[in-house]
Amino acid sequence: MPSEFPTDTEMELDSIFHRIASPAVPDTKDKDGSKRARSQIPTPPHTPLTPPPICLLSPSPSSENGETTSLERIQRPSKDAEASGSVVSLSTSFHPSAGHCGDLASDLVLLSSDSVFFYVHSSVICSASNNNLCGLLTSNGSKHPQIANQASTKSPSGAKISDESIELVMLPDQSQVLNIMLHFIYNISPAHHSPPFHVISQAVERLHDTYGVDVRRVMQGSALGLSSPPSNNVPSSLFTFLAAHAPLYPVEVYALAASIDLYSLAQNASLYLHELDLCSTDDDDRAGAKLRLTPEMARKIGGVYLMRLIGMHKRRLEALRTAVCTAPDGHLIDRPSEDQCSAEDQASLKRAWALAAAYIVCTAGPGVSAQTIDGTFRPFAQHIACSRCRQALDKRLEAIDREWRMAPRTI
Repeated sequence: MPSEFPTDTEMELDSIFHRIASPAVPDTKDKDGSKRARSQIPTPPHTPLTPPPICLLSPSPSSENGETTSLERIQRPSKDAEASGSVVSLSTSFHPSAGHCGDLASDLVLLSSDSVFFYVHSSVICSASNNNLCGLLTSNGSKHPQIANQASTKSPSGAKISDESIELVMLPDQSQVLNIMLHFIYNISPAHHSPPFHVISQAVERLHDTYGVDVRRVMQGSALGLSSPPSNNVPSSLFTFLAAHAPLYPVEVYALAASIDLYSLAQNASLYLHELDLCSTDDDDRAGAKLRLTPEMARKIGGVYLMRLIGMHKRRLEALRTAVCTAPDGHLIDRPSEDQCSAEDQASLKRAWALAAAYIVCTAGPGVSAQTIDGTFRPFAQHIACSRCRQALDKRLEAIDREWRMAPRTI
């Protein structure tokens, strides 16, 4: 049975929330005429490894026209103001005047585990999440009716604040992760925040596994009514944002795409996985292999996408074997005086070619470059006196280059 009296934590949260949502209270005077500033409740300190995209906001006094607002400007305060404890932490992207839904005022506040407030819209959150943020909207939400009688109050953007009560929900996520999650839900690219990839990956996994958000639909803009789905030829900004990390984190991006069954992103990341070692050993770890598949990453990828990756490697190896195992064409020895070539010379070229082809097939992987293949066979021309044999060698190397560039490159 719930307690009839509020706890200290609830009273503290109510007081902090009241100072954000309600108009600023002017300074009062004591009986002796001296001014006495209203009391402030300090925000818990926040010291993450990488500073999150937040701002610290100080309540502003009444304006000249009689209207009061709780948000006059958004900026980082000085160290003196921060040390005095007279500030609260607000997101720089999701604040009362953000205007992500036009003139629709925010009716939901999400509080991160490091005490950063995010002003959002319950209709957007509920349309994206199929479990109401893991049930937190209905079970842990706290209604705050402080602005119920302030229908005439306006936010700094000019939008009227609704006379309905605002719901405050506390989430167990850090502000960095929650900020990326909300960017995805609102179909906004978080590239301007330059978040590290491990934060992006954690945000996507939390959306998909915990909060019931279909990231695939969100990236297409169809989960929300905020934007029309992109055409087949034009990728969404969120897809472009994730795909941009594939050159630096190909294994991680592929694993993330596989975990949410986003085939198009996995296909894009597979472009950079030609040199991935699927059978890495301890010796490879000590040698500092560039791309290797760890057991943890393999479990995250799963059997389906792992087989697709293995299939891509197999198809590329087959294409490599077909290309290099075909020796240059020989020619008839009908002009001995001009060609300076004999049957034994042509047989020697074929034997040297077979040895070099076997070396490439046995040692090179699916990520071998066309320059490496050309550099293996090109030195043969220095030992060929016949001009027609040299022409046949050049023609075959050009054909190998075309065939290898046309080999399967994605899953």
